[in-house]
Amino acid sequence: MNRVKVLDCRSGPERKLGLIPGSIPYNPNRFEAENAPAVPVVCLSWTNKRSLVAAYRLVKQGYIVYQLKGGMWNWQRQGYPKI
Repeated sequence: MNRVKVLDCRSGPERKLGLIPGSIPYNPNRFEAENAPAVPVVCLSWTNKRSLVAAYRLVKQGYIVYQLKGGMWNWQRQGYPKI
């Protein structure tokens, strides 16, 4: 079974404010070189602006892409776990 990869599209300083457990920083060139489109991805940023750009790029490359509704802002507001 394939696992979903959670891609954090925020800047380094924003990521220091809290991460979703298991998420990875999104570096477009590195991620696409190291991961086949067979693995679905969830893109997130603070309010989904930067993650929309990443999602568009990944869809064009053949990835199955989802957006985290409300971004990291909503994740934190809902009280979900972060590290």
